[in-house]
Formats: sequence, C-alpha cells, structure tokens
Amino acid sequence: MKHNSRRKNAKRRYKHLVAALAGAAVVTSALLPGLPISKVHAAENTVVASPAPITEAASPDQTTPTNVPAAETTKDRTPDRNTDEDKNRPNENQTVSSSPVAAVKAAAAAYGFDRHDSFSLQWQSSTEAVVSVRTDNGKTFRVRLTKDNDSWKIDSVKEIITGGDSGGVIHGGDPVDVVRDNAGTFGFDAYNDTFTLLSVTGGKAIVEVKTSGQKFKVDLERSGGKWVITTIRGIGNGNYPATYRPASLYGYRTLGAATGPVVTANERVLYTNDSFAGWTWNQSTYPADMKLGVLLSKPQSAAAADLPGIIVDKVDSIDFGRQVVLYAHIGSVTERGYGIGIEKVVQTGNDLTVTIRTKSPLENHRLSLTKTNDVIPIDRLALNFDDPIHIKFVDQNGTTLSTYTVVKR
Repeated sequence: MKHNSRRKNAKRRYKHLVAALAGAAVVTSALLPGLPISKVHAAENTVVASPAPITEAASPDQTTPTNVPAAETTKDRTPDRNTDEDKNRPNENQTVSSSPVAAVKAAAAAYGFDRHDSFSLQWQSSTEAVVSVRTDNGKTFRVRLTKDNDSWKIDSVKEIITGGDSGGVIHGGDPVDVVRDNAGTFGFDAYNDTFTLLSVTGGKAIVEVKTSGQKFKVDLERSGGKWVITTIRGIGNGNYPATYRPASLYGYRTLGAATGPVVTANERVLYTNDSFAGWTWNQSTYPADMKLGVLLSKPQSAAAADLPGIIVDKVDSIDFGRQVVLYAHIGSVTERGYGIGIEKVVQTGNDLTVTIRTKSPLENHRLSLTKTNDVIPIDRLALNFDDPIHIKFVDQNGTTLSTYTVVKR
C-alpha cells in the first residue's frame, strides 16, 4: 500500500461519552479524518456505563427482557408467612385475571412453591407468557402460561438446570425442547422463532433455528441421559456471515465444564469472517467520515447518536441486555468498488482487538457494489464490566484506527 509522504501533525483527542440513558453508550468514530493512513492516530474515548443495565453477570433465568416492565419482578421477604392463604390460591386448573406473575404466585402452593420465593416475568405476548421462579433452596423453575378470556392459566412447570452434567432442562428428553427452553441464553425467541430437529445420530443431535432471516444449527450431545448444547453455528447468507461459537461463550455450562466461575482464557477469538480476505485498500487516506465504534444500548435515533441510519436500523433487533455491538461504516464513497467489514474480534483478558478490512477500487477493474457497513453483536457475558474494557480497532495492516475504554460508572 502506498502512502502519501506529506506529514500532518495530529493532536490526540479525548472524548468522555456519558449516555443519556443509564448504562447506554453511543460512540462516534475516533478516526482522524483525511490523514494519510500511515499517520493515523487513534483518539482515546471513554465510555461510561452505569451498572443498571449490565445483565451479563446475571443468570439467564434472572434476566428480564427490555420489553418487560421491571415492576413484574417480585421478591417478597416478609417474615410473617401466612400459609393458610396458599390453601385458598388457585390450583393448576384455575385462572387469575391479573398479571402472569400474580397468577403463578397465587398458585404457588399447588406446585410446591412458596409465595415468598422470587418470581420474575421472562417473556410475555398478548396470549402467552413465561415466568421464572427461583426458590430459596436455589432451584429454578420455568412456568408457561396462556391467556384465555383475559385470564392467565398455567400450562406447564419445568425445573431448569443450565448445562453441566445435569444436562440442561430436567424432563428435556427432546433436543428441540432443550434448545427452545434455553433460547433466551443464545439470543433466540422461544415463541416466535422456528425450531426443527434435523438429525439424531447416537449421542448427537442437530436442531435448526430460524430467526430474523437467519438460520442457525445448534449441536447437542447426550450426557447422563440428558441433552446438552455444545455449539451454535450461524449459516451464512447474503446478509449474515457464517459463524461458529461454543455454547460456553454465552455463559452456558457445557459438557465437562467446571462448577466454579468461568475463567477467561488469555486470548480467544470471539468472531472471525474470511469473506474479506482478498480486499485491499489502494488509496492513501480513508474517508473523512468513516465511523468505527461500540454500542452498549439501543440508540434512540441516528441524529441523536451521530450514527449512520443504516447502523441504527441494523441494531434495532439486538438484545442489548445480553449483547454489545461493534460497528464499522465506510463513510462517503461511491456506490461501487468500496467495502468495509469486521474480519476478526480477539479477546485478550478483558480487552478486545477488532480487525477491520477495507477495499477501494483500481482503475480498469470490474467494480462490485460497495459494502458500506458491518455490525457484529458480542455476548455481554464474554466481558467483565466491573473492570475497564479497552477496545482497539485496527485495519488489515495492523494500523490502529480507533481506541475506546468502557468503564463502569
């Protein structure tokens, strides 16, 4: 790659970004516009994240989706427990016309719960809901309900064990049931996504999940009479790259996993995509309005976040309670011949190195449509938000383009 010999002095710029919403961080590009690539200096950006939305340290069964009101989570620790009231609560064939949480709490005695256990709404539509019950002895149950004539009725109750030698979901002899019951852990929707058993061979099974225009293959293995999820494979298409991620990356305890805390390896690859391997940047500077960054919460609008509209549209379906987003946008270029893509994300300790690859056209070459942007979600559980997180963007030549630091407020 040829570089312009003209040198320009670049002052380091420091940005301290505090989002208007608790825990949100919307970061603009730190690339210094118009500088020769060989002289690009990365501005240091500090993203301040409050602890409120940081759900990565919580169990998947404790995490309330962003569209569920917080008031639906109850934890009554009143010492005077009136067990006689439980006897008058509805049984499994009775209904309660208030919220799903109230319905389950009212029927607690019928299922061996205590009304003073922890009840939290996990998911709700106009006709269906899921409530998680965590008892004082550490057990977790998933209660499915349906709504009929404005009343909530309990359909099923399952005790849940995530991963490990216990094999996922108790009574989950069907691989499809195991994947569906753990859907939220992997970013799937248990009710709106499609789950199909593709194969069962010996002690292995594959379940296909169709979600938001993309297909995933979920691999499971049989252990101790139970099915355990081992890997999540994203099937590549025109809009999404192929991916391969161990289930443990999402906080799911897989076969042979230790019962203690998960220890982060010194270095591991969180994401890789070789679709851009042949790309080359043939110009001496990058576009002045190129943007690279990280999002910790959903931006309210493109203008407010100083983001391209295509990035805001692409992250609309992201569950920011479970994921953070890395993004790249090429900036102002012609509609053919250019491209930008996130090629690799490597984690070292609690830090991330994001490699982007770019291309620009050569004369007398056939030009393909420009790829203007790339958006990659990363699981929050991969990072420790109690400590500073350093994120560095580099190009295919190793030149540092932008750096960010995420700190907890």
